[in-house]
Amino acid sequence: MPQVLIIHSSAQIGESRKENQGSYTRQMARLLKDSLKGRGVRLVERDVAAHPPGMIDASFINASRTPENQRTPEQIERLRESDALVDEVLRSDVIVVGCPLYNFGIPAPLKAWIDNIVRLGRTFTMGEQRKPRVIYGLLHNKMVVILASTGCSGYQPGGCREELNHGDKAVRAVFENLGVHAFEYVVMEGVCEDAPEEIEAKWTRSRLKIDEVARRIQTRWRNRHCIN
Repeated sequence: MPQVLIIHSSAQIGESRKENQGSYTRQMARLLKDSLKGRGVRLVERDVAAHPPGMIDASFINASRTPENQRTPEQIERLRESDALVDEVLRSDVIVVGCPLYNFGIPAPLKAWIDNIVRLGRTFTMGEQRKPRVIYGLLHNKMVVILASTGCSGYQPGGCREELNHGDKAVRAVFENLGVHAFEYVVMEGVCEDAPEEIEAKWTRSRLKIDEVARRIQTRWRNRHCIN
């Protein structure tokens, strides 16, 4: 049974569409989830905004760099949360990342989650083929769906603020280095500055895009004989 992992990172707890309050990324994630559930699929949701993963510190770095069979009980405990998060990623065929743009970057809890899943020997390796500085990603069989939202417009390719987008572009860069080649995007821009009719038109396009993404995911599973 294929597994879809949905990561929520918006500080807004509710969904959008109610007096323009709440989170567009949460709303997009729910629509995608509704399109996929009931089809022999395991759906797993993790809200890193509500329950942020631990931050990386010296104890984490030392533990992760220690060979697994040489770790102390304290080091094993320090990596317990990270190991669970990595296991969740490894079990998933599709990883859906809700990524609102905050101050030109990703939300801090999402960065903490990424720091916990980028693990040498688990999601990437180095030094293969006698190239010690080359990173080899181990997630090459995954698909990543990025659900992005921005308060202002112009952050996507060709936009006037493209160079300031250190949000969804940064998420993609991480997963590319972890070996992912299959990406899908759904973007809602200008949710805080555009006129209501413009937002409504963009939302209609986003909903259509979500339907397209859901169909491509289902086609992916049929082609890989993952679904009955």
